Amino acid sequence: MKKKKKAITIILIVFILVFGFIFGGYFAIKTVMTKGAINYLQDKYNMSYNQITVLDYEMKKFGNDTSFLPLNTYWSPYKWELEYNDKSFFVNRIDGKYYDDYQLDEIESVATEWFKQNIDNNIVGIKLSSANIINYQARIAGNITINENNIKDFLNDKNTYSSIDDYTYYDVVLMVESTYFDTLSQTDKSNLLNRIKQKLPNSHIQYVIGTDTSKISKERSKFIYWLSEYNEMD
Repeated sequence: MKKKKKAITIILIVFILVFGFIFGGYFAIKTVMTKGAINYLQDKYNMSYNQITVLDYEMKKFGNDTSFLPLNTYWSPYKWELEYNDKSFFVNRIDGKYYDDYQLDEIESVATEWFKQNIDNNIVGIKLSSANIINYQARIAGNITINENNIKDFLNDKNTYSSIDDYTYYDVVLMVESTYFDTLSQTDKSNLLNRIKQKLPNSHIQYVIGTDTSKISKERSKFIYWLSEYNEMD
C-alpha cells in the first residue's frame, strides 16, 4: 500500500514539474518576445514604453492548410494586438523580425491622395488591410515607414496584395463618392480600374465602390486578420 502511495506521489510530482516547466516556458517566451516587440516599436516610432499596452497575444504555432495542397504545412507567427495613445494595431514576428500595421490609417490617407492626384479626383478613400502592410514589410521593404515619397512603390508591388503562398490575394477596395458612383456605367468603372493598372501594373485592385465620405470606417478587422495564418518564409 505504501509503495502504491509513493508511486502516486512521484507521478503527481512529475506531473506538477512538467506542467510548471511548460507554463514557465510559455510565460518566459511570451515575456521575451513581447519585450522585443515593444523595443521594436520604440526604435521605429519613438514610442514611450509605459504607454504601450498589450491587448492580446498569440504564440507561434504549427498548422496544416489543405485548401490547395494536401500537406501544405506552415508556422503561424507570433501575433500581438497592442494599443498606443488610444490607437490599437497589430505586430507580427516573422523569421525573427518584427513587423507592424501601426501606420494603416496614415497609409490609407496618403494612398488616397496619390489616387486623387494621379487617377481621379473623385476618389475619396482606399481600404487596405493589416495583411497588405505586414506582407509588404516582411517580403520587400523591411521596417521602413511608408509616406508620400514611397507610397507608389507600396501600391505597385505585388507583395502588397498577395499572401506568402501566392494563392491568396488581399484585395484593396477603392472608394468614390456615392453620388459620383451612381453616374458611372460598368464601362466607366472598368476604365477607372484600367487607368490604375496602367499606372500601377503590379497592383491588384479590382473593386470600386460608392461611399459617403463621413462613413469611411477606420477600424481594423481583427476577426479576419487574427485568424489569418502566415507561412514562415525560410
